[in-house]
Amino acid sequence: KNHFEIIVVDRIKFQPRQGICISLGQSLIKPDPFSYSIQKATELGVVSFSPLISKRISVKLNNINITKKNRWETIAIASCQQCGENWLPEIRKIQSLRSWCNKIDAKHRIVLLPGAEKKISSINFKESVAVAIGPEGDFTDKEVFFLKEKGFIPVNLGKRILRAETAVVASLSAIRTVCGEF
Repeated sequence: KNHFEIIVVDRIKFQPRQGICISLGQSLIKPDPFSYSIQKATELGVVSFSPLISKRISVKLNNINITKKNRWETIAIASCQQCGENWLPEIRKIQSLRSWCNKIDAKHRIVLLPGAEKKISSINFKESVAVAIGPEGDFTDKEVFFLKEKGFIPVNLGKRILRAETAVVASLSAIRTVCGEF
C-alpha cells in the first residue's frame, strides 16, 4: 500500500516547434466552428491562439467563461496528440481586437479581408506572422482601418468568401506553403 515501482518503458524526445511562428487572432464565432478553428490551427502549428472580441461577433460574451477556455485547451491537447506533437499552443484569454494588436509581436502582420488587392501568396513570410481573422460578417471598416494603422496588411484568399473556420485552415496552409514547409 505504501510502495510502488515505476518502470520507464519508452522515452519520448522533445521536438521543438518547427517552421514559421504563427500567432492567430480570431474573432469569436459560434462554439462548434470556433472549436474546429482551435483544432485545425493547433494541427497546423500555431504558436498562440487568441479569441478576439470585435464589433460583429455573434456570440454572447456572458456565456463565455473559464470553462470554455479549459475546453479549448483540451481540444488543443487532443490535436497535438493527433499530429504527434509534444508542445501546445498558448490559448490566450479572450481580449479585444485592440488589446491583441497592441500586444502581438510578429515580423509580419496580415488581416484576411475579402476583396483585398494583395493575395496571401504574394507575401514572402519570414520568422513570424500574426494573422487576424474576423467574425461572420467580417471586421468593420473602422476595425480594418485600425488594423492597417497597426501594420496589418489586408490580404485575400482568392475570390471565394470563406467561413471564418475555413479561413483559418486555408490561411495557415497557405502561409506554410509559401514558406516551403508543405
